[in-house]
Amino acid sequence: MDNFDLKKYLAEGAIKEESFGAAGTDKRTGQVIGEIFQLIRDTGIDPQDLIDEIRIEFGVDAMD
Repeated sequence: MDNFDLKKYLAEGAIKEESFGAAGTDKRTGQVIGEIFQLIRDTGIDPQDLIDEIRIEFGVDAMD
């Protein structure tokens, strides 16, 4: 699954914003994180690829 494109997957609506703790929902941080973990397991994407994308998307420094 080396060619998995997370941005494309999200853009195509495979993940609904409401399912991940959008305003007006009852999701809590722990639930959102748990669902993200399950998504990683279900899709088989490399967790390191996801971490790298998060760092780029949100400007997170690996040393923080």
